[in-house]
Amino acid sequence: SRTMKVDARAAVERRKRQGAPAQAAQAKRARAATTADDASSAPEPKSAAEGDALEVNVRAFAQRLASNKKSERDTSIAALGQWLRAQEKSSGLSDIELLKLWKGLFYCLWMADKIPVQEELAANLAELLTSFRRSSSSLRFFRAFCLTMHREWPGLDRLRLDKFYTLIRKMISVVLRMCKEKPERLEAAGSILRDEILDKLPNGLRFHIADLFLDELQTSGWVEDGTVPTELMAELLSPFYCTLGTAKDNTYVERVIKCVFAPLAKDKWTNLEGEEYDAPFANLDLAPIAKALFSLGADQKDMPKRF
Repeated sequence: SRTMKVDARAAVERRKRQGAPAQAAQAKRARAATTADDASSAPEPKSAAEGDALEVNVRAFAQRLASNKKSERDTSIAALGQWLRAQEKSSGLSDIELLKLWKGLFYCLWMADKIPVQEELAANLAELLTSFRRSSSSLRFFRAFCLTMHREWPGLDRLRLDKFYTLIRKMISVVLRMCKEKPERLEAAGSILRDEILDKLPNGLRFHIADLFLDELQTSGWVEDGTVPTELMAELLSPFYCTLGTAKDNTYVERVIKCVFAPLAKDKWTNLEGEEYDAPFANLDLAPIAKALFSLGADQKDMPKRF
């Protein structure tokens, strides 16, 4: 995987020229070519009997993970991590099987009561990303999560939103942390986030990711001495550059500008209590970001309306 210097205008033009089939092929290549440690494709679905066994396992894990007893929850999350490692080591889980697994985990959190249990469960589910040895397996697990959240989001009622907001925040934090450990994962992770969530409605889901992105970038260890290396920051922001150039919803574009790009230029941030504090990105080199946004704006006839 290569480290990409973002040229926002070129990225948008390239996506327009390539069209939908080429874009899908590019996303597939990015997911497959995550690291040199695994060049194999996703495993084929198992037999009907094995599929039934998977559903039984998922149901059993989901029931125990939502238990009111902490000892049972702790044992279950450890057992699930071990089971995922064993599956990866043997035949692996197909994309369809990962979606079935995430459907079970989604409804496990859906049924979880009490805020401390919900927060603990959300954190544990996100940490499952670290159960895999190969980066490609972790990223396929992340993609199944994104697809599940996008599919299930319209059915969430307001009483359950907070627990899933927490799950998304924890998941983005773990993904950023894993990319910090191996920056070569950035391109594939960014492509998944862009293709499966940021480039699609509903707005609520992608609004939330725009809202939390800079906070989680900071807490996941990317920011040192008020900055992030220029090339890596370009890669981190790449999903938002691309979606700015293609999104047709101006409210979403305004949200990305407000929550992702505008805070980078501020010397002070304000917390929930209204108190100011030093901006965590105070020493960031803004010139490449400004140049990319200017290039993007120059290429979009309706961009002035958005700003």
